[in-house]
Amino acid sequence: MKANVKDLRSARRRLGYTLRDLEKKVGVSRQALSAYERAKYPPREEVWERLKTVLKLDGTVTDYWGRTAQSGKVRKYADDAECYIKGCHEHPVSMGLCRKHYQRIRYQRMTHGTSPEIEETGTAG
Repeated sequence: MKANVKDLRSARRRLGYTLRDLEKKVGVSRQALSAYERAKYPPREEVWERLKTVLKLDGTVTDYWGRTAQSGKVRKYADDAECYIKGCHEHPVSMGLCRKHYQRIRYQRMTHGTSPEIEETGTAG
């Protein structure tokens, strides 16, 4: 049987722990513990090891959440998507831009308070 994040809450309740009790035993905030139970995000490996011990669970983070804390967010763009700057064929990371173009705009906004005009060749103006 595959493990489920809901097993976390049921294990906590089965042992009679509140989130406050678990917070003291594991050393993680109640807000983080609640987020783990609601499958908002997975815990780091060292936190998972302490949770497993306290709640008497087995398995890995991937068994429960389907990903690790280090795997990052779900990809937002399709695998074949490209930066919207003409001539740039890099994969977009944010706002439809590749990392290079996104960082250029971000730096310009932080230092000058404006967005640069990006030429069709992919260079900042």
